[in-house]
Amino acid sequence: GESYEEIQYEGCGPSGAALIVHALTNNRNRTASEIRYIFSRKGGNLGET
Repeated sequence: GESYEEIQYEGCGPSGAALIVHALTNNRNRTASEIRYIFSRKGGNLGET
């Protein structure tokens, strides 16, 4: 079976609100890319963790 890991991302929403995203993933790089895309599409940004 595949191995999954739980990771956490922090970012800011379009109004400056701090957001924390918890994710369960089997590919850390793909998940970071997808989360970053969602944040930027909505006017926010993903912080460095």
